[in-house]
Amino acid sequence: MQHRSLLLVLLFLILSCSSTFLAMLEVEKAEKILWSASEDMGAGSRPCFIKVDKRIELLAAVQLFTSWRETGIMAGDLPYKQDMLDYFRSFSSHRAVTLCENLTQAYFNYDAPVGFMMHLSDPPKLEVVVPFSEYHIARADGADILEEFVDALRSFWWESDFEEFWDSHRGFYRDVERSAYADVPLESTVETLEEYFGTELHGYYFVLAPLFSGGYGYQIEVDGSYDAYVFSGPSEIDGDMPIFRGFFHDPYVGCFTFPVVEEFLGEHRNLTRLLEPFEEFPYRKEYGVLALHVRCAVTAWLFNLYSYVDFYEQRGWIYMRPLYNLLYEYDRRVYGSFREFYPQIVDLFDTIADEYDLVVDVVSEGGGSLPQAMVSVLLPDGREVDSKLTDSTSRVLFKSLLGITYSIKASSPGYYDQTIKATLKKREQTKTIALEPMPFHETLLGKATIAGGVIAAILAAAFIVLRRRRAQRRLRRRWQPSYRPYR
Repeated sequence: MQHRSLLLVLLFLILSCSSTFLAMLEVEKAEKILWSASEDMGAGSRPCFIKVDKRIELLAAVQLFTSWRETGIMAGDLPYKQDMLDYFRSFSSHRAVTLCENLTQAYFNYDAPVGFMMHLSDPPKLEVVVPFSEYHIARADGADILEEFVDALRSFWWESDFEEFWDSHRGFYRDVERSAYADVPLESTVETLEEYFGTELHGYYFVLAPLFSGGYGYQIEVDGSYDAYVFSGPSEIDGDMPIFRGFFHDPYVGCFTFPVVEEFLGEHRNLTRLLEPFEEFPYRKEYGVLALHVRCAVTAWLFNLYSYVDFYEQRGWIYMRPLYNLLYEYDRRVYGSFREFYPQIVDLFDTIADEYDLVVDVVSEGGGSLPQAMVSVLLPDGREVDSKLTDSTSRVLFKSLLGITYSIKASSPGYYDQTIKATLKKREQTKTIALEPMPFHETLLGKATIAGGVIAAILAAAFIVLRRRRAQRRLRRRWQPSYRPYR
């Protein structure tokens, strides 16, 4: 009887352990299915993943205690964000946080840290499995600081027991991933991009970053191709859940265009001229300016976002419109790939970089000359290139302009200001601006005359009033009886 009881207890323990083990296997299996649900999408055999990445969450935990939280960390109240703040608050002065702050101040931010993390293996080892790129070394101002940062991240992982934080939020990560798989059209986006560019990349990774504000793209070379990464913050917060949906094509487009821009960088005739309007561009002007223009123009054209052209043009991307217009000539029936078409883009940039002279004649509406009229040449974003006064023949000459569309503003006393567009396509062009005269009362002289008349009238009225009051006081004094006290 005793042996039978022991056997029953043993059997019960075995069954309990087995069910627990099987449940763990099911969870692991579910995660693997979720993370590779689109591994063989479409006709290609490239891997495609949508997932929360342990390396990026480690980075977010460190960045949360740097100045980057004001720019790159979502501002909303998300319980997950508060959990991370509470859990890691005691490590806010850790060496990893200090180094991260130093790197942030040195412009190692935006896409640089997230792309850098993809060169490392998963924690806790964080081994450098892909050598640091020249891009990251230059942004960080040396490889030594990057190696020190990796070592500090390892230390942060162990000392903070990051694994415990990760394990306690596995359910949250799975919910985020399931929701994103339903809302993010990764498969259709990949098919559209591969068809347009005529190229298949090695793999596509859509990394969900619950605490990020905005998104970034990055590509790592693999076997002659690239792994394309997009790191995306949520588009909205619904209660306790970050929601990922909406527009994310821009970073993926960059994964296709950036390597091509880099490849043809040495083919341009005069990059210096192209970069003159971008003196304050923070990093690698000769590559970054062209790369961002091409990425944004292709995104606007490919996804029918014409407003995108205006948006970026007004923010200083002054070559967007000619690039966008050139893309109408890209036909996959003529060009096997975007790379084959790219020499046309090089030619366009070379044409823009040529020197153009613009002659501006300023006349009155009736055709009369207007010497000493002020003429200003403005970039599409409103920045002034040059200003000059017309000569005795009402003419002014601007030399060495770029081959783009400028705004030309003319003004003269007594006339309404007038602004026209001038697209420079010839080496020397002439534009005429006719100014409409103001009515006399709207001119400066007219306004001054009217103002002077009003002031004179007020002074005259005041003078008359004062004279009358003075006269009345004299009359009262004359007829006022004088009294003497009786004694």
